[in-house]
Amino acid sequence: MLRSFACFIIVSLAANYADAEYYTLRVLSRSGSAYAANVLKFTPDSKQILFSSGKGVMVVAVDGFRVQHEQPINPFTIAITPDSKQALMASSRATQAMNLATGQVANIRWQLPPGIVGLRYEEQGGKLLVTNVTAGGPAEEAKIKVGDEIVATHEFGERRNLLGRGEKAVTEALQGPAGTNLGISIIPRGQRGEKRIDLVRRRGEVVGDTVRLLPPPPRRNGVPVTAFSKDEYHVFLDAASGEVNSILATEEVEQAGLGAVSPDGKRFAIVADRRQQGDTEYMVEVFDLATRQRVFSIPYDDSYYEVQFSADSQQFLIGSHDSVYVLDLDEREFTKQINLGWKPTLRIDTEDIEGDSPKGPTGWWFKESSGRSPDRLLTTFDMTADGTLAVGAPNGEVTLWSATDGTKIRQVEPPSGRKVEKVRISPDSQWITYYISGTLTLDSVAVDSEGTPGEEPDSAAALE
Repeated sequence: MLRSFACFIIVSLAANYADAEYYTLRVLSRSGSAYAANVLKFTPDSKQILFSSGKGVMVVAVDGFRVQHEQPINPFTIAITPDSKQALMASSRATQAMNLATGQVANIRWQLPPGIVGLRYEEQGGKLLVTNVTAGGPAEEAKIKVGDEIVATHEFGERRNLLGRGEKAVTEALQGPAGTNLGISIIPRGQRGEKRIDLVRRRGEVVGDTVRLLPPPPRRNGVPVTAFSKDEYHVFLDAASGEVNSILATEEVEQAGLGAVSPDGKRFAIVADRRQQGDTEYMVEVFDLATRQRVFSIPYDDSYYEVQFSADSQQFLIGSHDSVYVLDLDEREFTKQINLGWKPTLRIDTEDIEGDSPKGPTGWWFKESSGRSPDRLLTTFDMTADGTLAVGAPNGEVTLWSATDGTKIRQVEPPSGRKVEKVRISPDSQWITYYISGTLTLDSVAVDSEGTPGEEPDSAAALE
């Protein structure tokens, strides 16, 4: 069996326009096949690029496009600390922290902290009755009392009925990681009506017949976190320490989807299939990572290939078949659809929708009245703080757009027939990097007033 290795060839080409540079780096196996890209991102200081593929992780210096460090880990997500000194890399087999200056790697060992609700129960007369409530625990704070009957729990957007299922079923339903939310339906003692109570599991341990509560670990605000799914939960790790930062469960959407953490580390948003059938196939859920509470949800009815937050953490961006949708997190509605060089006819159809208005709590309902682009125009995208949108297409095109008015700025890479797997613009807006079929390219964003040689200037009229 042939052992695979990466072949790195760096090419520097000086274009005949001002301040422009162009480099390529090839990532190929011994047989000459290209590795698939997993993660591509700049460090916050724009000095390094982290690229993850089937070969492993490469840390590439922007200055000269030099490979500085390599590690065999194959992470599906990477988070970098704001000072650009450390990267936290999570894969299905391991979690590692890399010192970006030295390339040294340390294994991060973590586990989901067990959580308790703080109550005991027994089956009496066919009913599951609370027999003890731990002082200061979540159940006591939620006003659950001895004698209340437990009838159901609520988690992952589903109700789990417990009537007649015995104590073991209750134990399994109440157990879960500390810091996760749980709803419990009870019938208060001496009453008839059912009542739902929401609480948060706390860190604790059971010693004999005693339940001991433990203090919650400190949470580091403002540090980027990385997310992945674990036993039906989305787990977020602190990029600096590797400790569990937050844990949450989606409610109206399936766990598997496309999600992102805001640059300020405060919010998590995910677009995925709806758990229950509705007017749209998909939905977006936005969560507060500090409280683990869902902030809001909104229907979404188009394809999605990549998602990310804006640089200021105020917008959630969804890349679709032929456009980028902009969800304003303060307004809680889709405020813009950035079209990628095609002229759609889009209407907002609310005639058959009962209840919410077009800009009501559930947001806008997008319905196409006259088709869409005949070709898929997006596989990957990125947007800078100044509103420059970089889009990679299935045909190999890499194009810069204005997110403000939707006009085309310039085409960076001509069509090659091979899809652009990843594209990113540096935080300082000086560089664009993209990966196409085994070739990682670094290109200067700056061009002179005459534009890139061999390209005709685009205008708003060209989009019509």
